[in-house]
Amino acid sequence: MDARWEKKFSYKLPMPNGPYKVDLHFAELYHDAVGDAVFNVSAEGQVVLANYDVLAAAGSKNTARIEQVATTVRDGELDLDFAATTYGAQVAALKVVRAGDVDIGEEPEIGQPLLGA
Repeated sequence: MDARWEKKFSYKLPMPNGPYKVDLHFAELYHDAVGDAVFNVSAEGQVVLANYDVLAAAGSKNTARIEQVATTVRDGELDLDFAATTYGAQVAALKVVRAGDVDIGEEPEIGQPLLGA
């Protein structure tokens, strides 16, 4: 598994205006102690995950964690911002579904150790 990991980074995704569900996929692959890597995530300028610690949320290292957040696009672009408060911010994958649309994608089990970990 590879993840994007930096002090601060953003995504600007062209999207039609409207409500969306955003699945943020995480797994702590490097740190062993809670509090070592803490960050904030904003969607459309609003903090949706504050002082987020993947290790604390997942319960153990190398364990997948998905956080679903809701947001509304009003300018034709979905803005997602990640900013570290300690060490670095990270995300392994993003999934964006327009709210109200049927999501036929297969989801991995949340909280299960990653294969090969």
